[in-house]
Amino acid sequence: MLTVETICKVRLSLARGESMRQVAKKYRMSRNTVKKVSTSEATAFKYAKRKPRYPMLGAYIERLEAIAKVESELPFRRRRTGKQIFEMLQREGYGGATTLSAGISRPFE
Repeated sequence: MLTVETICKVRLSLARGESMRQVAKKYRMSRNTVKKVSTSEATAFKYAKRKPRYPMLGAYIERLEAIAKVESELPFRRRRTGKQIFEMLQREGYGGATTLSAGISRPFE
């Protein structure tokens, strides 16, 4: 997201005669972004995030949401760990994998 301050700095630099390439390098942005700022009258640019796709997990998302609701109502010590939930999903037919960086040993939150 570009702030109004950055947009103003880019426009002032271009007005002083600096090239788009110099301005892009100076403010660490692409030349396409500098061109967009220079040709547009907008004072703010926002970029929409893509909705994440879950090709393997898609059929199990509703099930996971239901589990999360039930687990969040339980006391902390009675909650299942991520590994336990993963193993339960595997028994139900889930064929995906897990990563160690996902924190599978912590209770499901």
